[in-house]
Amino acid sequence: MGVAMGCDSALMREVAYHERVGNLDEARQAAEHVATTRPANTEAHFLLGRIRLEQGDFAGAHAAFEQASVRTARYNEQIAFLLESAFRNAMASGASAYASKSFPEAAAHFDDATQINPESMDAFRALGHASVQAGDRASAIAAYEAAVQLDETDFEVWNNLAELTALEGAYEQAIGYARKVHEMDPTFRPGLRRLAFVEEKLAQYDEAEAHYRALVDGGHTHADERNLAFLLYNRQKYAEALPHLQVLADHAQPDWDVLKILCESYLAVEDFSRAISVGVLLHERRPEDRDVVSNLILAYEKVGDTEHVQHFRAQLARMEGEL
Repeated sequence: MGVAMGCDSALMREVAYHERVGNLDEARQAAEHVATTRPANTEAHFLLGRIRLEQGDFAGAHAAFEQASVRTARYNEQIAFLLESAFRNAMASGASAYASKSFPEAAAHFDDATQINPESMDAFRALGHASVQAGDRASAIAAYEAAVQLDETDFEVWNNLAELTALEGAYEQAIGYARKVHEMDPTFRPGLRRLAFVEEKLAQYDEAEAHYRALVDGGHTHADERNLAFLLYNRQKYAEALPHLQVLADHAQPDWDVLKILCESYLAVEDFSRAISVGVLLHERRPEDRDVVSNLILAYEKVGDTEHVQHFRAQLARMEGEL
């Protein structure tokens, strides 16, 4: 990292020698000794910063460069050049490692870049991306949080923060990020879906229901219909849940949970014949399920079918006797 400086001092020559032979520790000690014993020596601070930068001690390099800069502007251009060169090298190394799918290595290089230039949004964003790929969500979140402090308009970074914090179960954090994403682009359906999910996790049921309904009303997926149906069921809004559950049940292969709460919703609204139809289907799939048998007993009692009541009571007794 040598930079031409004109007439060389004794310290410069000593440092240059140690650098040539690859002994950066000796070079550093020489510069530190002069910087400590003769703090007014700006050259010592500059050289110390240069060596620390080369050794990867970025905080130390910034501190030494600062000591040089506050005493004279003589080295400012050279300091800027050294920092920019180190930054570009770190970013290029990170990009190369990322391209080769060496994500932990890429993250390490991008982390260096953020320390060299803490004002670089690009470096923090790249660190976040590499950390995600490396499976380090905590580091990715920290990097993205730093990134949005530098640029609050980056939609992708806000969305990544909402997704990662939700995946981590940090719902109090996620709700703020999810709201920001929805505010920035109300038409972004994955963002609205995540917002509803986080609201439900935080027991903000009115908000979650409103957002699930917006998804269903706006050209929804199977998952959207399912989320709304289950939320309504859990809120004991059985009559409102039923149309959505019926749509899900008409699917080619309706899942067990959908059919089970469909049966229970029919019981809740006292549509016992439909409860029986779904209950029988459930019983055919899992004859050992005690809840299904109990629901069938209740439904058959309500329609006065004593024969089936006795049949399923006997079956339930056998199940309990096997426990």
